[in-house]
Amino acid sequence: MAGLTPSGKEMNQQGEQLEDHSIFSTEARVSLERFPDVDVRGTSSKRISIVGADGISVLYEIDPKEGAIKPNIGNQLLHISSETVLEQLPLSVDTFKIVNDISRDVLFGVEGKSPLERICEFKWGTGYIGGEWNGARVRLMLGSDLTAGVTGVRMFVDNPNNLKKSLPRFQSVLQILDHRGTLAVIDYPVAYRTVSSAAVIMEHLLEQGAPFSVGILGFGKTAKNLLFAIAALPRLPDRIFITAKGNNGYKSPGDRIEAELPELPSDILGRITPESDIDSASNVDVVYDLAGGYHALKQPGDKVKLFLLIAKTGAPKYGFVRAFGSHFFDAYRGNKDVFGTSDFHPFFTKEYTREAPSLSHVSTAPRGMLGLQNKAVICTVMGSPVIDAKIGIELIRRTGLVR
Repeated sequence: MAGLTPSGKEMNQQGEQLEDHSIFSTEARVSLERFPDVDVRGTSSKRISIVGADGISVLYEIDPKEGAIKPNIGNQLLHISSETVLEQLPLSVDTFKIVNDISRDVLFGVEGKSPLERICEFKWGTGYIGGEWNGARVRLMLGSDLTAGVTGVRMFVDNPNNLKKSLPRFQSVLQILDHRGTLAVIDYPVAYRTVSSAAVIMEHLLEQGAPFSVGILGFGKTAKNLLFAIAALPRLPDRIFITAKGNNGYKSPGDRIEAELPELPSDILGRITPESDIDSASNVDVVYDLAGGYHALKQPGDKVKLFLLIAKTGAPKYGFVRAFGSHFFDAYRGNKDVFGTSDFHPFFTKEYTREAPSLSHVSTAPRGMLGLQNKAVICTVMGSPVIDAKIGIELIRRTGLVR
């Protein structure tokens, strides 16, 4: 649908003039025009409108300094609150069984048309992911399940400075559209897609039936979500080692785990061991790096078969890649635009291309691949926006808000 009224004179439902894509980079503009049933317009760098096939738009006002997104939803559209989202999909093993199924389908089970996905960031360009804007990371993420005919558009602001103000670090809003227009606008306080992707990628690549151990570098909310995603898998690791810089005010790492992970089932809690030695925590079958390279690890242990870089886009410490990895995958599918640009994770492509000629989407990896490898597999995981779209449809179905 993108490209309607190229003169930029159309008015949205608030009576404001909608401009064209001039605030976006050329590459971003061309990419956005490929998404069906959605038109992305910018009235300024901080005011983005998402227009559905019915002509009704949602205006997003973005304040990077405050880490806030203010959607002007209006009375014509369905709105699902963050309270309803957490009520329907709370942080639990049952929730992640649902989300893991979605992630498997998007990453490995796609039949028919391949999904479209695109991330725009840093004042609406796509050439560099990881830029900051007034101290915050602002993202516009689109994912289309072309087979189901559904698109999710997610606006996301991440501002670490908000923690000093006792405010949420990130805010996220998800808009779901199809050929009829916008189905719902969802306050989206959950961060499930990336950790779920990481869990099912491990499941897909592991040798079937073989025992395995896991190391997690970094312990916070992302690690907590990841543990739930792992707990929802049919097969659990024998041991899980967790290392972090500090104990977050608790006397010991064990006290921290006991206090911050009480909801985890006992069968996975019993497998967790706090580990102060990062080299020991990384000499396992599978390593999840949640610290973005900001740790003392210089070389993973010889035992490592899979190293997953989770949602980090500027990690500086991966000199071990040349000697360590044999195959390199990315979980962000993207798509090639008219310029022929390969749209894998930009940092991964830029930094690793010389060392990783086999870079490809993880869907190309054969099931059980780790049982066939002598050297480790490395995979970056940002999570697909298509997963958000399908989670949004699940929320609409659960709440009964279908028009």
